[in-house]
Amino acid sequence: MNTISTQDIKKNLLDTLNKVAQNHENIAIEISEHQKVYLIPAEDYQLLEELRELEQEKIDLDIANERINDPNQKRVSFEQFFDELGI
Repeated sequence: MNTISTQDIKKNLLDTLNKVAQNHENIAIEISEHQKVYLIPAEDYQLLEELRELEQEKIDLDIANERINDPNQKRVSFEQFFDELGI
């Protein structure tokens, strides 16, 4: 991954964006010694979002499984559940 400074990104913004978009390069922009931001191609961003959604679904399923297997969890029928919701 290439790292560039904020001064370089100011001078070469269009060229840098083309490298990311057309050449599928990942570029780190060093804002300070301890802080960076990253330019990544749209396909990589979409994949990252899909992975985040999958991780959240996994967390939700883990929570649901814990509750299903909890012997102290109150059980209600579908009818009672929908009645309580007013549906």
